[in-house]
Amino acid sequence: MVEELRLNAAKRFGTRYGRTVKQRFIEVEQLHRKAYKCEHCTKIRVKRIAAGIWQCSACNSKFAGKAYTPSRLKLAQITGKEVMEDDLLTPREKEENYNADQNENQPQIKEESQKEKKRRKKELLEEQQQKEDQETQAQEENQTE
Repeated sequence: MVEELRLNAAKRFGTRYGRTVKQRFIEVEQLHRKAYKCEHCTKIRVKRIAAGIWQCSACNSKFAGKAYTPSRLKLAQITGKEVMEDDLLTPREKEENYNADQNENQPQIKEESQKEKKRRKKELLEEQQQKEDQETQAQEENQTE
């Protein structure tokens, strides 16, 4: 048998809009009215204040999230549907993640090269100081002779 949703909250629409639209509306409304787990204090007291604004009544922290759920992964976990993390991303986010993966090692290389430059500068300064010390020693020896 097909699993039926109760149209309790959607009864206010009467005979308008159709059954499937009302069922989708019920799913979304249940998601945004549900209490979620707080990321800060890990208590299940996060509620929606407005679209995309969530507040924990335990630790009183406010944070931004999605319109109907605090995060995208929560939506997949709550509905029980197996959804890949990439399916939840917008095309722009997918492209940003791809570019980040491609360029992941490049910032490290730049940091390493900056570290190497600093190390080389230190070595050059030490060499110059050693040369100067040798020259001063040589001059002192020449003066004493």
